[in-house]
Amino acid sequence: MIAIIGSPIAEQAADTSHHAGGLGVRVARLLVRGGERVEMIGRIGADRVGEELTLSLARDGIGHVALLRDADVLPDLHADNLFAERSTEPERWDHKILGAYLPPALLHFNLIKKARLLARIGAEAGVPHMISPAAFWTLPRIERQLPDSEQKQADYLSRYFVLCAASGALERASWGPLACHREGLLDNGAEPYPTLERITHYADVGGDALRVRPAFLAFAAFNRMIPGRRYEGRLNRGDG
Repeated sequence: MIAIIGSPIAEQAADTSHHAGGLGVRVARLLVRGGERVEMIGRIGADRVGEELTLSLARDGIGHVALLRDADVLPDLHADNLFAERSTEPERWDHKILGAYLPPALLHFNLIKKARLLARIGAEAGVPHMISPAAFWTLPRIERQLPDSEQKQADYLSRYFVLCAASGALERASWGPLACHREGLLDNGAEPYPTLERITHYADVGGDALRVRPAFLAFAAFNRMIPGRRYEGRLNRGDG
């Protein structure tokens, strides 16, 4: 089987119907005439023209199961991981937002400002709902500077999610790995770190038992206390 990557071009016939054209389609037709099995990989519209292109390819014996149907609609939400952990602490300015050589104090881009800017960009593009699906402080990263890394991980988690909630920019925020020896809320004790990073898919959990870390309890406490509440503002505003 030969796969040709390229989206068919809609060419209009005299009766105003459409047939598939373009270089990729012409090559596919020649290969089919030579006895080859050919599949097109690309996209077509989810409309009448798209249906006509599909029928045109089928008549020519060209496979079209790998053509994506583009409905020309925006997604319900957009996602950004915010990369809060590279700033060491959740409240610090992001020193890498425009490269490693600009002083972070020059831009003052902290977690809240990043979240609000990204939400604004999404809203102006017609996608007003944003989530942050993963952000986590690994224990080795914390241990570069601080002792008692598991307790500090719970501390960072609490502060991170409070800031996400205070930003008012996120529909939802998640931690990332649930069970992992390096950054999971549960320690599975299994080393070395798996080839497939444990965030949304687990090839296996590994380990003999799961141990609850302080970060798991901190996350549970946050979910009991914060979601559904309204943020009114900082307590240290103005005089006093």
